[in-house]
Amino acid sequence: MQRKAKKSRRRRTPDPDNPEWTAADLKRARPAREVVPHIVEAYLRRKAISVKGKR
Repeated sequence: MQRKAKKSRRRRTPDPDNPEWTAADLKRARPAREVVPHIVEAYLRRKAISVKGKR
């Protein structure tokens, strides 16, 4: 007989320092590559993945 996986019944407590995103927040969001391109490029270089458009 197989056992069914139990679903977690633990409720998440909201974090006042990091509230859930609203539809307006998602609409305003920008890609990381636009906001901090130097960090994204450093990450991609470190992972040996070529940055799109640069070779």
